[in-house]
Amino acid sequence: MPSANKLRMPYPPKQWGARADVATSIIVISLCTVLAVAVRDEAAQANSAIVYLLGVLAVAVRCRRDVAIVNAILSVLAFHYFCVPHFDSFRLKDYDDLITLAGMLLVALVTSTQTAKIRNQAKEAMEREQRTAALFALSQELAKANNVVEIVQAVERIASGVFEANVRVFVPDDFRVIDSHSESARELATMDREKAAAQSVLDTGQSCIESERSFVPLMCAGTPVGVMSLMPYHAKDRLHFNSPHFFEIFCSQVATGIERAHGRAAARNAEIAIQTERTRNALLSAVSHDLKTPLASIYGSATSLLLEEQRLNKAESRELIKSIADESERMNQLIVNLLEMTRLEAGGQTKRDWFPLEEIIGAALTRLETALDGRTVTTQLRADLPLIYMDGVLIQEVFFNLVDNAIKHTPAGTPIVITAVTDGTTVTVTVADAGPGFASGDENRVFEKFFRGKPASARGAGLGLAICRAIIDGHSGRIVARNGENGGAVLCFELPIGGVPPQITVPTDVVHE
Repeated sequence: MPSANKLRMPYPPKQWGARADVATSIIVISLCTVLAVAVRDEAAQANSAIVYLLGVLAVAVRCRRDVAIVNAILSVLAFHYFCVPHFDSFRLKDYDDLITLAGMLLVALVTSTQTAKIRNQAKEAMEREQRTAALFALSQELAKANNVVEIVQAVERIASGVFEANVRVFVPDDFRVIDSHSESARELATMDREKAAAQSVLDTGQSCIESERSFVPLMCAGTPVGVMSLMPYHAKDRLHFNSPHFFEIFCSQVATGIERAHGRAAARNAEIAIQTERTRNALLSAVSHDLKTPLASIYGSATSLLLEEQRLNKAESRELIKSIADESERMNQLIVNLLEMTRLEAGGQTKRDWFPLEEIIGAALTRLETALDGRTVTTQLRADLPLIYMDGVLIQEVFFNLVDNAIKHTPAGTPIVITAVTDGTTVTVTVADAGPGFASGDENRVFEKFFRGKPASARGAGLGLAICRAIIDGHSGRIVARNGENGGAVLCFELPIGGVPPQITVPTDVVHE
């Protein structure tokens, strides 16, 4: 099938013109006559008739139908004059020759008309094939297009080849034209006139012609969804009107494609609105619960300190103060997670440098020192771990959330194991716990925002692991969740080293004399 850029509307083959056809007819008759006269004394009369019939067939194949018919009549007359006795006259020696002439005339006329008919049928078949190919190419382009802009560009490209015209498509998007034409002052003025004409077509739903450019409404369900304007490259070409049925089908497909693109865009907008509403509701639910709980605890502890200050001993006062501090840290971490997720989704940039992994893990465990009270945390780090090019603050946040997640979802006192290995290009880190592990099917969902598993009994808004994935993705890494072979949850992420780590030089002591 021809490509979209090479599709052409099936124009009739280039004709030689009336004068050229007449000249061709005269030349063919002359050649046939010269040949017939040269052999009329030696050859049979039927052979001369065949020579003229071959000439009639040649003219019928090449020239227009009217010229072919005249050529057939002239050929019979020439045969009569030069090849039928008495030679070089129109007198008949035998009335049998009249039957011969009548039969030859009939054969010549039938040959010329049937040849023209077959040629027209072949041309029409080629036209139908090329029109079908054009519509097929258009439907493929419309199916691949994701939005109105891509549809307009595809239609302009295909229609320009199909109709041999300069084609522009207007859509009522604040009634701006979507095209890639240059914007000189003259072209801008022309564009303004074309927009005005296209707007008129949209308002009335009727075609119009403005400055040799035809404006046609693209109708879908009785409503114009756009306007296609065409100006043939040659002023005499108006083929889109000479084949109205094809042109109507072409415009109908374009209109359907534009309407379908509008429908997809509306569906996407509706889906985004629904997802936004779900996110907002989930955020309000999570924040209202996870902020309300620590605030109530802080308020209760602070009220007890104020009202029962005289009755409380130092241990009880210390316990209430510790509760206030813990709940404040919990609320602070929730706010940090919300802000961090907002920053990451807004395309926040990472601030990278070379850091040792041991330092990042140590900082995160220090922050969780209180929460880890009574637990054993084992770190198994390879001695050959290189420096990693990363954002130290964000990767520390990853470790904080992974360990905090293990604390929330495992019984008190159970161990947590952190391992890290390298293959020379990436570092693989694993955080494993001894809890119940993930429910079946939750391994991929735990990284979704606000997902807290079933039942969602643990504290938190369900943002910790979502933040971890966003940070690891921002470092071109990968994070996965699975259940351990001996039970418990395993969270594993990979980080690229990020190049050749710098060499750490140990400064030598300078000896002063």
